[in-house]
Amino acid sequence: MQLAEQNDDFDRTNGPAIAELFDDTPRGRERRALLRRLEQVEKLFDRNFKLFGIRFGWDAILGLVPVAGDTVAAGVAGWIFWKAQKLGVPTPLKAKMAGNIAFDYIFGAIPLVGTIVDVAYKANTRNVRLLKEHLLEEEERESRTHM
Repeated sequence: MQLAEQNDDFDRTNGPAIAELFDDTPRGRERRALLRRLEQVEKLFDRNFKLFGIRFGWDAILGLVPVAGDTVAAGVAGWIFWKAQKLGVPTPLKAKMAGNIAFDYIFGAIPLVGTIVDVAYKANTRNVRLLKEHLLEEEERESRTHM
């Protein structure tokens, strides 16, 4: 088993590097820092390891412990959701994110099948990508408004 490689210029799962997404204002720096933290947690829980070409993280490993492991992993996913909510994401996006967490928790709790779901579905990766896309769209809208 090996740790997944990190490429700061481009992340295949989550798109362009965070440094390219926001301007150098206090708000932009704050968003970059938050997204870096969220991506670190997302990577740790969804794709930190690679075995036989398959990426997985602590979510799948914790899922081997019935109920408790999935509950801990759902707590981490809930923290990502909470951070997104603090950024003021719209309700439809919060609903998508909550659905990703619920799917991962419910199906992840099924013995053996749940581990496969944890490896394949990667709710944290999906949610961080949704948040990044939303923030990027918001940034682009604001930059067009200020032109």
